[in-house]
Amino acid sequence: MRRLKVCHLLYGLNIGGIETLAVKLVNRMDRAHFEHFILCLTPQDELDAEIEPGAARIVHLDRRDGTDLRLLPRIAQILREQRPDVIHTRNWSTFLEGVLPSLVARVKGRVHSFDGLNADNLGPEPRRRIWAQRLLMPTVQRLVARSDAMRQSMCTQLGIDPSRVQLIADGMDLERYDRPVDRDAVRGRWGLTQEDFVVGIVARLDPVKDHRTLIRAASHAAQAVPTLKLLVVGGGPLEDELRREVAQSPMASRVIFTGAQIDVPPLYHAMDLYAQPSLYEGVSGSMLEAMAARLPVLSTAVGGTVDIVLEGTNGHLVAVGDDAALGDRIVSLAKNRNVLRTMGSKARIFVEEKYSLAQVVARYGQVYREACGWEAAA
Repeated sequence: MRRLKVCHLLYGLNIGGIETLAVKLVNRMDRAHFEHFILCLTPQDELDAEIEPGAARIVHLDRRDGTDLRLLPRIAQILREQRPDVIHTRNWSTFLEGVLPSLVARVKGRVHSFDGLNADNLGPEPRRRIWAQRLLMPTVQRLVARSDAMRQSMCTQLGIDPSRVQLIADGMDLERYDRPVDRDAVRGRWGLTQEDFVVGIVARLDPVKDHRTLIRAASHAAQAVPTLKLLVVGGGPLEDELRREVAQSPMASRVIFTGAQIDVPPLYHAMDLYAQPSLYEGVSGSMLEAMAARLPVLSTAVGGTVDIVLEGTNGHLVAVGDDAALGDRIVSLAKNRNVLRTMGSKARIFVEEKYSLAQVVARYGQVYREACGWEAAA
């Protein structure tokens, strides 16, 4: 039987939630039934090596900033050559460059997912984007959103019937978070000691993640928790700026920047508490990863976060930008280790029950089959 071929159109393959989920899908889908091709609009390639041998072919293009119309004929040509059954676009950053060429190349199925926002599109979308999406969305056979909040927002903005949009969040490979880790050795690598109370964040250093609020909260908490350290994992457009600001502040000895990291699970095991005060989230893969590693999560009551951080059960929620409240929660958990451990255990159980990677892979497989009219195969 011929395999169903999926083209994953991505902005790039640098470390991020959208990209990490795409890598999981490519690596985990049954290769007896699915074939994958990854087309990246930019040369960003941090995760290329994470694609398992034989799982997918990867091609990188050289998109300019903004919508680069000169790439459309090239993408259409590649799609004609590769002949995928389905193309999967994600967010506005790949929508136009995927849908238009796929229509020209007569790709049978189109899947589009609403996976999250960055600081550039937290506000109302420009009219031209809304117009383009409203015009072309009827040509997309299957729509996916990571959270109900995101589904409602996109449907309202783009005039889409909510019943057209399936909810599929990220999925966790729980085995990765159960492997033995030398916690002391991981801490030692980053200058942390056994006695330190480590608050961590794993996120792209982008304004939407609001690292500055977390740093202010940590500064507030450090007055009551002398051993507090903040482990900031990730790279991004704000990295140099944040490093300079911290180096010139009283927090210089307490904040550790790791830069972008591929092997993240050991870093979660070096933490005592996870905190991510984002301005917006769909459903954060990093928060789910932290829960899989048995960490309570502190975050903001935005987007799909309210669906995964259950107040007082597996973490706490604060208002956006409220560094004082966030700092108080850090202090409370640092001084109540039994509560900290209980919340961490409940976080792990929550992920086990609701965010299995196997379920997510199976659901996307069904979406791909439905998008191009294939009967369910395996």
